[in-house]
Amino acid sequence: MRGRSKAILLVVVGVAAIVVLYAVQIWIADLTAAGGPHVVYGAIMVAAGALQSLALFGFYRVLSACDVPINHWIAGSVIAMVLLSVVNAANTDIDASAYIGRAKLAAWHDAYRPPPVSFHGQGFDIINVQWGPQLPANVYGPLWLLIDRLVVRHIPTYAAALLSLRLCNVAILLGMLAALGALRQPRGIIAVIALNPMVYFYYVVQAHNDLLAVALVVAGMAIAQRRPLLGALVASTAGLVKILFVALATFAYAGRRDLRFSLLAFGLSAGLVLLISALFGGSDYFAAMYTMGIKQIAARADTAHLTSIVLHVIAAGIAVVAFLWAFVGGRFGAPATYSYAAISTIIYPWYLGWCTPYALRVSTFTAMFFISLPALGHLIDPHFPLFARHSFAVVDLCLVALILWAVLDRALRTSDLRHAST
Repeated sequence: MRGRSKAILLVVVGVAAIVVLYAVQIWIADLTAAGGPHVVYGAIMVAAGALQSLALFGFYRVLSACDVPINHWIAGSVIAMVLLSVVNAANTDIDASAYIGRAKLAAWHDAYRPPPVSFHGQGFDIINVQWGPQLPANVYGPLWLLIDRLVVRHIPTYAAALLSLRLCNVAILLGMLAALGALRQPRGIIAVIALNPMVYFYYVVQAHNDLLAVALVVAGMAIAQRRPLLGALVASTAGLVKILFVALATFAYAGRRDLRFSLLAFGLSAGLVLLISALFGGSDYFAAMYTMGIKQIAARADTAHLTSIVLHVIAAGIAVVAFLWAFVGGRFGAPATYSYAAISTIIYPWYLGWCTPYALRVSTFTAMFFISLPALGHLIDPHFPLFARHSFAVVDLCLVALILWAVLDRALRTSDLRHAST
């Protein structure tokens, strides 16, 4: 009985620490939005993230070691983190204003070829302040644009529009947690995701749309357990949010049946995504993705970024090899998990969410991946001026270091198992 009470106390302390540290991060984000970035703010964000990962680790260990009634504590903490995320939390990133601006454009296809527009009144002026007189062309698929317009188009103020996007992502997160339950993920892993500050900061406060794509793949994974083809099709709808998720969606079904099925599912899924994208996005959509990719590559194509480029290519190469290994042989390895954040032309902390489908297929590493996210998210965020002009090189170096760490972790686990068997 004493051990059970101690476990409950440890859980409560861990949960309280996570929420308090997250409140500190929200405060630092508010200071950054008001006074501009500062190296001290970045250091505090990184330190708080590291402590959050440590708290999540202890929290997970307790939940794995004993069965304690903590559902009400988790629910209360989720409510607290949602409130911290949606009520007057400053957004230090500018993607959300582009989402809102595109949703307000008169015609659907204006998002893919935006005309000059002057946003004014009710707080919408911030869109032109952050993006200038013309928004960049939409590089997201038609499913995202549909949801964006449904959620935001008729909202009368900028503050309410941002709140709507944040609440939409809260609903998506809850749906993903339900899908994880259907996947029969351990209670500890679901709790670590439900209380993960990195998820709230980048997907609720900053409202990045990557969460929708990730949730669709997770839903497809849950369905694919019994209906592989239907699960594959559901997962592939993530490609209508971000087209690269057509590849990541294969982790919903790769290895569940034979290679012929995987080829059929991939061909059908990719074909439908490309067809729908062409019908509702048109050539302007594909041109926008190409232009954005070239622009991001060109911004780093110099000697100052040479190290970054090499490291990025290494990480992306690991992702490609691991993809083929999973697709053809149905095998997944922990060392490749983080590499999927590098399959874009640039790496941002919210791209770590792209690793989720692969991480869920590596059961021995799933918990560690999600536990590590708060520490990693702010560490590899180039918007914090910790690394000056070499920030992107440090970002990519961190990513490669993570992969090497995962290799070492796997090697140590294998060694421990061998010693235990002898």
